[in-house]
Amino acid sequence: MKLSIVKLICLSILIIQFFPGISVAADMGGSFYSGADPVVLGRGGTGVSETGISGFILNPATASQVERILLSASYGSLDGDCRFPVTTILVPGLYGVFGLGFGYFNGAPGDEDSTGYMFTAGLAKEITSEFMFGISVNGVYWNSDDTFFYGGIKPGFILKLDGTSSYSRFGIFNPAMGFSGDLGFASGDKASINSATFGYNFDFFRAENFSLGLYNEVSAISGFRAYPVRFGLECEVADSWHVRAGAVVPESYTYMTYTCGAGYTFTGDTHGLSLDYAVAYSGEEGVSHYAGVKVAYGSLDREAPVIAVTPDYTYISPNYDGIQDHSMFDIDVTDRSRIKGWRLQITDERDIVVREFKVSEREMEESLTPMLFIKRFFSTKDSLTVPETVMWDGSDSSGKKLPDGRYRYHFFAWDERDNIAPVKSGYMVIDTTVPDAVLDADSLIFSPNNDGNKDTLVIKQRIVTTPEDKWKGMIKNSEGVVVMTCEWDGTNIPSKFVWDGRGSDGNLLPDGLYYYSISSSDMAGNAAAASVNEIILTTVTDIADLRASAEYYSYRSSKVKTIRFFPDLTSVKGMEKWEITVTDSKGGPVKVIAGNGQINSFVDWDCMNEKGEKLDDGEYFASLAVWYNSGNNPASYKKMIVFDETPPVVKISHSPEFFSPDADGENDYLTIETSIKENGTIAGWEISVFNENGVLFKKFTGKGPAPEKFNWDGTGDNGESVESASDYNLQFSAVDTAGNISEAAADRFAVDILVIVTERGLKMRISNIEFGFGSAVLKKRGTKILDRVYQILEKYKNYSVVIEGHSDDIGSEESNLELSEKRALAVKKYLVKKGTDPERLQYVGMGESSPFYPNTNNENRRRNRRVEFLLIKEKSEQ
Repeated sequence: MKLSIVKLICLSILIIQFFPGISVAADMGGSFYSGADPVVLGRGGTGVSETGISGFILNPATASQVERILLSASYGSLDGDCRFPVTTILVPGLYGVFGLGFGYFNGAPGDEDSTGYMFTAGLAKEITSEFMFGISVNGVYWNSDDTFFYGGIKPGFILKLDGTSSYSRFGIFNPAMGFSGDLGFASGDKASINSATFGYNFDFFRAENFSLGLYNEVSAISGFRAYPVRFGLECEVADSWHVRAGAVVPESYTYMTYTCGAGYTFTGDTHGLSLDYAVAYSGEEGVSHYAGVKVAYGSLDREAPVIAVTPDYTYISPNYDGIQDHSMFDIDVTDRSRIKGWRLQITDERDIVVREFKVSEREMEESLTPMLFIKRFFSTKDSLTVPETVMWDGSDSSGKKLPDGRYRYHFFAWDERDNIAPVKSGYMVIDTTVPDAVLDADSLIFSPNNDGNKDTLVIKQRIVTTPEDKWKGMIKNSEGVVVMTCEWDGTNIPSKFVWDGRGSDGNLLPDGLYYYSISSSDMAGNAAAASVNEIILTTVTDIADLRASAEYYSYRSSKVKTIRFFPDLTSVKGMEKWEITVTDSKGGPVKVIAGNGQINSFVDWDCMNEKGEKLDDGEYFASLAVWYNSGNNPASYKKMIVFDETPPVVKISHSPEFFSPDADGENDYLTIETSIKENGTIAGWEISVFNENGVLFKKFTGKGPAPEKFNWDGTGDNGESVESASDYNLQFSAVDTAGNISEAAADRFAVDILVIVTERGLKMRISNIEFGFGSAVLKKRGTKILDRVYQILEKYKNYSVVIEGHSDDIGSEESNLELSEKRALAVKKYLVKKGTDPERLQYVGMGESSPFYPNTNNENRRRNRRVEFLLIKEKSEQ
């Protein structure tokens, strides 16, 4: 029980007892304030703070927890001449409980011929498990000597509070506060029912099948000039029989000063019935009688929630290449009642839970902002507690990556009435084994003319694969048209690919350049590709070809300062001379290397032009020409070489502004975005994450272009999560195929204060609350962090907080204990100064007794000098 709540209620009672109000003429609209309901009237007109089926006209929020259609009819014969029948219907729906009420009255004191009508319509909704809200529109028409009317709105709310443990007989059980107000326009005083009411109720005694409850309210009526105080008592026996009594001080209502009543309630699975009677006495009008009946129809919610869970990928490869790094589970839960909880579990092949996602109490306990209140009021009930998506990146509960294999997921949910949905299950596969292919050929020239000399092309294939992988081989001509295809799976892919020069139709293809490629992409998105370029198919007798040792070259980064050319000839006999020519992209000459007689097995080029100058970045082409004494002069196709001395230009950014990986459904993942500007192609990339002390926390690497965007859950290479209230630095670099390395691009992201779930409950662990050296004086950065701690604690007002100060092992154990206690006290004092209730806060110095890390280096010692906030939920009867 929260002491502050007890003080508030006791203070309210004292104020009401000793401040009886301002007496004015008795208000004839008293029957409107209660809706003539005998349950409310039997307790002296109280009921603004009680959820149930009787007070909708008094406060629309009272109907927020109605489960089935309810029809209410009451009849008030006030003094025998004045009659006031009222009918109300409540209908629960997906967006809340809709209510409609209608009343008729005739015969008022001094005006027996008067008649009138009352109308109300509204909506009630349970915003959270502790806060109910309702709003209605009201209208009154009064026809007597003069005609009056009234129109307005009535907002209302009920706030449930923590109370005494259910193990006690006497106490404050299930306390609640309520408020409602009528705000509108009336054409005359007789038709005006503008008012405001505040009240509370709780049970003060409980035993088996027996309870006693107290109700207390104060209102502002009669043009806000009268302030009657109402008291009510109710005794409930065996959940069915009720005895009520009440009083109003001072005598402010025409028909209600002292009241009593009784009732009987029957609740069945498909029907419910309530019969109630009340009698009211006032010195001015004497005795008035009220009777009512309520009929409930419809089955109570005994059905489990309807659930669905669908992963966008069944196979994932959490290797941060931007392709199927994680699976997003789309979750859908609908139910007649509010969803109380849910769980998504990942199990391994032994059915052991390796990761679990579940609803956190914080989602229902957070304080309501105006925007959040509006969002919840206009949303369906099932959207309050269940996230639309949950991301799993293949890690276990500690954040470590799980091994490749088959896993299962299980999802279930339950509502506030403990109806549990059948488990929805399916399988997932983690596959980080990247297929790989390396191709090689002794010669790229072949002549399929059946002369027994190079009739086929043979390409060696070194393949890394799994049986499930699918591979596809393609041959394209120089125009990019596919002329032949082959398909294999991981069990039958050949180690050698042999091509006889024929296309898919079986016909021999014409002489020319051809290209062979092989590729694979498994179900987890892992991909591999390799190619052999510029294959020469020819039926000419003398053939020349030229291959270069490098397709890309950089003066800046290439380890070898020459390019080596390898000639490939069908014959060297009778060779008189040869010539290797290098041209630019426009065909202009750059370099000529020539010789007489036979050509060597290789020829080196110093990558300079004829003047000995370096070449500009761009595309260049090399070709070989040979002259034989037979008169033949074969020439090779031109082979492209890219000169690239310009490193890639990289950029990196992130979102959201504040990263908060604490599984609360808000900003749980950091989205890292990259961009690369490069003339050629990217060979690899690297992203490093450093903490604010420069220690490497996480590294991402990959081959080929970097992913444009990927998500990170904040887990480092050591399996730990990022620190609360810390800044981290991102560094991104890339290398192109010429070996040029970019300048590192930098970015910085901030981690919010994390509220994590531990075996001891909810906890905030912060190592960056800075104090003066050897003192308990907060530094400026420490106060900024505590400002954020204060904001978060305001969201958890139903939690008490233990502030634990921790130190490293430098110094004596006694001095560390004393210093940690002083620092914990300094934190408490600062939070109290900010506005935190001091009764919620306790502090304790832990010294060096509970290190979170081994005190083996400066970084671990820094993180051990920390403050932890343990949030303990106050227990209350459910």
